Amino acid sequence: MDSNSRSPNYPALDLPSAIDKARDIFRGDGRRPVGLEVVAKRMGNSAKSSTFRQNIAAMRAYGFLQGTASGGHRLEQLTKLALDIVTDYPEGSPEHTKSVKEAARNPRIHAELWERYGEDLPSDDEVRRYLVHEKGFADKAVGEFIERYKAALVFSGLYQSGKQNTGSVPVDPDTPAAQETTISSASCATARPRSLTEKTRTNVSVNPLPEGNAVLEWPTGLSRESSEDLQAWLEHNLRKINRSTTAGSPDGPL
Repeated sequence: MDSNSRSPNYPALDLPSAIDKARDIFRGDGRRPVGLEVVAKRMGNSAKSSTFRQNIAAMRAYGFLQGTASGGHRLEQLTKLALDIVTDYPEGSPEHTKSVKEAARNPRIHAELWERYGEDLPSDDEVRRYLVHEKGFADKAVGEFIERYKAALVFSGLYQSGKQNTGSVPVDPDTPAAQETTISSASCATARPRSLTEKTRTNVSVNPLPEGNAVLEWPTGLSRESSEDLQAWLEHNLRKINRSTTAGSPDGPL
């Protein structure tokens, strides 16, 4: 297949980010079905953006959202799997661990790789060969996907980092995939649409605060749609900051 052709579908969100977004939906609306505009707000997206469509597809791929209808309107609702992870079982419990592992294997391409290799992944070169030549992945996308898949294995516990392995799941601690697995699910950012290894020009703004620096980084040349997505994401994170403000702060929430 032409290496410049479109790759097969794989989640636009990494697993920790998808769990984080499921948690935000639960905090806002609990177990009830809600409209797409509400889901977009909870996820920090514009409801009409392509980013939101990709994120919804990713949430479904992990098994976290299911669609329903009410009066001719399309609604979305957290699944039992999502609720098991974000609220019904404590982190570290056997039920929680089992559910996170299930979510990691749910996306179709994840399931195919797990069935083919299990936790004994071969080298990245061989996985790349298989994905490009046998599954139709584009060269530009396959590296990012491999990193994200390996990170999902480590995050979910499907791969035990102290175990001998003939493949390449152990990730260099300085690589983006390793960094994503060490960040708590509550603080993981939305998966980047560009390749993790692609160089982009960025702007950085640093705001010194008494507790430490607040840093915002964004790529130059944003499209109108990307700017709207960024604005929605910033508003989403401001709400999260307000919720996490120390209860005893003299000034209270923003």
